Amino acid sequence: MRSTVLFLFAVLLLTGVVPDATAQDARWQAFPSLRNVQAVSASDDALWAGTEGGVFRYAPSTGEIERFTPVQGLSRVDVQSLVYDVARDVVWIGYADGVLDKLDVATGAIQPFFDIAQADRFNARGINRIDVVADSLLISTGFGVVVFDAARDEVSDTYERFGTLPAGTAVGDLLFAPLPDGTPGLWVGTQEGIAYAPLDTPNLREPSAWTVDAEAPSNVLSLALFNGRVHAGVEQTDDEDGDVRRRSTNGTWFRQFFGNETFPDLIVADDRLVALSVFNITLRDADQTPARYSIVDVFSMRSVTIGPSGMLWVGDLNEGLLTLPGLEGREPGPVVPDLFLRPDGPLVNNILSLDVAPDGSVWTGFEPPSIGINGFARFDGTTWTNFLNAGGTTPGRAAVPTTHIDERGNVWFGTGDTRRGAGVFQYTAEGEVIQYTPENSSLLPSSSTNSNYVVTAGLTTDDAGRLWVTNRFASIPLHVRTPEGDWQGIERPSAVPSSVNYDRIYIDSFGQKWITGYQDDGLLVLDTGADPLDTSDDRAAFVRSVGSVGSGLPNAEVNAIVEDESGRIWLGTNRGLATIFSPGSAFAGDLSSQITWARTPDGASFFLRDLRIFDIAVDPADRKWLASDSGVWLINDEGSEVIANFTTENSPLPSDVVVAVTVDEESGTVYFATSAGLYSYRGDAVEASSTNEDLFIYPNPVRGNGGPLPEIAIEGLVDDADVRVLTVDGQLVASFRTRGGSVRWDGRDDRTGDFVPSGVYVVAAAGQNGEGTAYGKIAVIR
Repeated sequence: MRSTVLFLFAVLLLTGVVPDATAQDARWQAFPSLRNVQAVSASDDALWAGTEGGVFRYAPSTGEIERFTPVQGLSRVDVQSLVYDVARDVVWIGYADGVLDKLDVATGAIQPFFDIAQADRFNARGINRIDVVADSLLISTGFGVVVFDAARDEVSDTYERFGTLPAGTAVGDLLFAPLPDGTPGLWVGTQEGIAYAPLDTPNLREPSAWTVDAEAPSNVLSLALFNGRVHAGVEQTDDEDGDVRRRSTNGTWFRQFFGNETFPDLIVADDRLVALSVFNITLRDADQTPARYSIVDVFSMRSVTIGPSGMLWVGDLNEGLLTLPGLEGREPGPVVPDLFLRPDGPLVNNILSLDVAPDGSVWTGFEPPSIGINGFARFDGTTWTNFLNAGGTTPGRAAVPTTHIDERGNVWFGTGDTRRGAGVFQYTAEGEVIQYTPENSSLLPSSSTNSNYVVTAGLTTDDAGRLWVTNRFASIPLHVRTPEGDWQGIERPSAVPSSVNYDRIYIDSFGQKWITGYQDDGLLVLDTGADPLDTSDDRAAFVRSVGSVGSGLPNAEVNAIVEDESGRIWLGTNRGLATIFSPGSAFAGDLSSQITWARTPDGASFFLRDLRIFDIAVDPADRKWLASDSGVWLINDEGSEVIANFTTENSPLPSDVVVAVTVDEESGTVYFATSAGLYSYRGDAVEASSTNEDLFIYPNPVRGNGGPLPEIAIEGLVDDADVRVLTVDGQLVASFRTRGGSVRWDGRDDRTGDFVPSGVYVVAAAGQNGEGTAYGKIAVIR
């Protein structure tokens, strides 16, 4: 139990109002992977990197890393382009959907612009590159070039068609360079080819202002002017080689034979052309002597810039930000980067599963990138540890869709998808990683032609410490491991058709195993009797058909099963929420008839009928957190009313697709695994205290500076308590009944609805089951 807070009773001079939005944002935290660097840019003292998880700033002189995500105000996380604007000391950030952010370096304030994203006459609106030209930004997009007035923060022009190229052609890069006749011009490199126009043209919006360069390559990603000639970096495709092309004076484009690769970036530095391909850097000086360097241990390089010290800095799609040793005069060949800067975080943002250990550490399983690794990760509250190719014998690349922590401190991971599976991983309390496959367990291959393909999407442990594992596509679909390490397969009950594949598994307080069918294979409940290893007394009930009029399965694809504090089973399906009120009677009659669809409080309509639910977690107040394809839903204990719905529109969540949710009951923190990263929200329900002791109240003192008060958390409550807020002379200000170990007060007087004035207030929490009354104090300074 945390000690009572010491209160300050002096009136303090306040300098600002804490608005409600700030108070809410302070409850969010992001845990992004920032290794996928798509774009880099340099200021005088720092490197800026745009990734699929947000933006980070790295100061080489101090080693400091500063992160920016939607929690800090970014509009999105899928950064596609980024540039530092020295004249305004801002960073311009472009996203895959066309949103443009302006990040003020001095203040950290972020301002979004939606003009490009709202150009709905084009399907592709991503921002591929941003060039700062005086007071304008020239933005290469999925449909042309947008001119943005950086001084007035508004779009001033758009070029959507270049000569005879199709309207809305994607532009990879643009370049100010002399035209073939020597006059100043603007060149654009596109998917369909290259076009140019004189700078003195009155109206570049007119297609006739542009000339298509007849012999130019297509699939152009980058442009540069070097040694008086225009160079183009080309994407390697099935129809066209990669490489860099150089335009001659007669209009012919010649391959430079830097390599048949994709060249996403070209820059000119110190009178040298720096050509970046996915695996190599080629330097060419003015006398046209090329030097090609293969960069060791990179995955796919995407962007290059010159850093504060004149060094080359490169962004890689998996290895983060890297810097290269001086290449001047160095013989061509392999080069090991001086530094791989990978900001602390999970390996990837595509988190599939998660669980919280008793010590508060968070464990996650993920979908690996398209390289030969798999694994899982742990966050201990300070540092991330990624466990890759866990066990050392993992074949190929396998997703980890299930994470489970048992009471003995073991962390278990189920693996597999439609292509690969690697059995079960155990991370022991001693820190050992063990992999279980058909070679050392009863698990069976999930394919008759590939003995290494073992899908174990569902796993959990029972009260006796036995591990239960579903073995998808295998002839024996369920397996159990005893605490002593013995494995046994559990044959399919006769009630379950042989075509049904097992997926997720959950064990309720009766010891019954609830198993979801893979995809639309319905629901199974299995009673394994007094001896779970003896199948002679097993009972099973199965339902696959979809119900109607509020009874039966809302949908045959059941994704989530959980038991709440009241002993009810909740099912999350592809079409809504359902409840089994008496799971102990699961075998008394037709299982389908015991499944009830959730309804609104008046019973007149079905509650969240068409919501696609991927996961459910129950917090200490018996409320349900639903992970869905339309954000996170918090519903009341009865499953009939929405308390909150967090989406990308009203919260820092980076995606509305949330695949997993779990609650840390000790802290009240709720973790969300989204398709774009792991985020958390500090909820207002924590594990209840067993006895009434002093309350923990924060913030305290509460400062409002004449404006709204931030929400006030009251913790240390017993499970069922009446909470009253009183003035020091005993007048009732607010009261509420609570479940779980905490509650939040909005700082308002129940009688008037107004925020309470400055003063000291007493909180009294009376347990309803004989636990007595606990007390605390709050100092309010308006």
